[in-house]
Amino acid sequence: MKKILVVEDNELLRENIVEILQFEGFDVFEAEDGKHGVNRALEINPDLIVSDVNMPVQDGFEMLEELRSHQSTKITPF
Repeated sequence: MKKILVVEDNELLRENIVEILQFEGFDVFEAEDGKHGVNRALEINPDLIVSDVNMPVQDGFEMLEELRSHQSTKITPF
């Protein structure tokens, strides 16, 4: 089963996205900001990351930059 990581600081929106993706049969994980998103991505090695851009702590661009510096997430679609 394909793993998707959803990174979104708006809880309601994140829950809706997760629910839709789960309904379509994906194994879905979630994080509330970029910092947690990086940690989660390194932990689960997702097949795809769907992320917000404007988030507290670490925004989507900073998250992408950090993920590209790790061998395991260097080419993960974002």
